[in-house]
Amino acid sequence: MSLIMLLLITCSFPISVDSSPDTLQNAYLRAVITPITSGVRAGSLLELYDFESGIDLANGKQFGGIQCGPFIPMNGEIICYGDTMAVFTCPGLIDYSTSDELPIAVTITWTLVGRGLEIGIQLEATGDAEFWIPLEIDFIAT
Repeated sequence: MSLIMLLLITCSFPISVDSSPDTLQNAYLRAVITPITSGVRAGSLLELYDFESGIDLANGKQFGGIQCGPFIPMNGEIICYGDTMAVFTCPGLIDYSTSDELPIAVTITWTLVGRGLEIGIQLEATGDAEFWIPLEIDFIAT
């Protein structure tokens, strides 16, 4: 078998790409990720439900949302890589009250691992930008 064929067989390919909330689930947890701002920040969890305890850590609100003062992720998309991994991407941060934008592309990888949740966050400057306010990620239901 050629090296190219072997790489094609072993690489992970997205199973789906769309702009609606996506659900990840394993035997222990269910996580619902939103790609759009609608009462909560784009790229945050709407639900993080633990099957054993019956507790939703997001409590029906936002969990794991990124912000830099009034700047939050723009609407983006979710790429699903199976039942337990998804990636949220958006082109920048926006202050919806002023329509000002920060050229900082956001990528968040959500992976369920057993009874845990791994979160990888990548920020990439796509233009000149300064952070005058700390970048924050909340892990409480707000």
